Amino acid sequence: MRLASFSVQGLFGTFDHTIKFDQNERIKIVHGPNGFGKTSILRLIDAFFNPKYSTLRRVPYTKMVFTFSDGSIIEVRRVIRQAEPKRNTEHESKLVALEIALRGTNVSPMTYELKPPRLDRERIPLSAIDDIIPALARIGPEEWLHQPTGRQFSLADVLEEFADQLPEFEVRHHAEPDWLKEVVKSLPVYLIEAQRLLLPTARGGKLSRMHGLPSPAGMSSAVSVYSKRMVDRIRETLAESAEVSQSLDSSFPKRLLQGTTNGNTEIDDIRKRYAAQVQKRTRLMEAGLLDREEEFPLPEKTINDSEKHVLALYVKDVEDKLAAFDDILKRMELFKEMINRRFQYKQMKIDKSQGFIFETPQRGIVPPSELSSGEQHEVVLANQLLFDVREGALILIDEPELSLHVAWQQAFLKDLEKISGVIQMDFLVATHSPLIIDDRWDLTAALEGPKP
Repeated sequence: MRLASFSVQGLFGTFDHTIKFDQNERIKIVHGPNGFGKTSILRLIDAFFNPKYSTLRRVPYTKMVFTFSDGSIIEVRRVIRQAEPKRNTEHESKLVALEIALRGTNVSPMTYELKPPRLDRERIPLSAIDDIIPALARIGPEEWLHQPTGRQFSLADVLEEFADQLPEFEVRHHAEPDWLKEVVKSLPVYLIEAQRLLLPTARGGKLSRMHGLPSPAGMSSAVSVYSKRMVDRIRETLAESAEVSQSLDSSFPKRLLQGTTNGNTEIDDIRKRYAAQVQKRTRLMEAGLLDREEEFPLPEKTINDSEKHVLALYVKDVEDKLAAFDDILKRMELFKEMINRRFQYKQMKIDKSQGFIFETPQRGIVPPSELSSGEQHEVVLANQLLFDVREGALILIDEPELSLHVAWQQAFLKDLEKISGVIQMDFLVATHSPLIIDDRWDLTAALEGPKP
């Protein structure tokens, strides 16, 4: 299911915005002056689908409406209500509830009120939050700074957004109805924030370095983290291929004697498929997924029926073994092509034991964390788009122009089109840069102020 339109009313008490998505296009770009809500729109969409209900409560608006390609509609209202007074005080407090409604021609109307989680402060050791969630820095008695995004979190925000990391607190959280869970799962959404060069350090992890200096407490260089993740991703793919290989090799004699081939035994077809496998293995070696080895073409001689039978079975098995690499190969090839087209004096390679390797004629190998800010932005953004998302997802990208040369900005949309050709995804991009838009103003939606 795809998003057909999104609207928000009363954003910051001032703006009403509507974004319509052309179902024949994969990219939508929003632009407008600072303070009109571009980033907030991305965060609100992300907060609904991922779910981060504290964000839906914190950002001021009156109503959001999501319209989907199947005609169904979700309406979210932000309602401020009077809360019960706290003990031993006459101070009046308020709470923000969310009223969520589902409607449409092919669905039964549903409504649900989402209240804030109930907090028992006597059971919450606040000092533990600092230890468990290194991305949070305490800036007040019950207030934290979320370093990856620069947002300030209250205790309620922390407990709601990081509940999965704080199970010992036993906070009473909401239990969404099944219909709401299904809606949320129907559209994978990924938000790529403007701050993308740092990632939270895993609990107990060591402090990394960026541009030769220590990263902020609890944060690591994102390009270095993604390099290590690539090693893990390749290792998992190799293990999957090895498991298939073991199964096929163990059953090969039995299938051979039973006459099983599961494929065409004509020699011309066998030669064609064998040649395709040689090319594929070459691509896998160049991508860094397989060790380099010499390839041998089939001999140009007459092949008898027994030999054809063996070869047909062999070729089919190799096709099945190499199929485990199909998904990662198409992503890695585009990844390397995008980066090496950008970098003028560096060449990126991918090694199954070292991850990203950047080589220069003068300096030799350059550590990932010592790339320039613009180069790191390019590597991190391309990595996130190609390896951290699922087919059919909606990708929200905030300010892709950061630290990028003008030529790189002008190539950005073309790269998104290439990515969506490899992995079917939709993109919603928030930008200030006309160079990002280039000549595709037909893809844009301008955020405007209130009508006079």
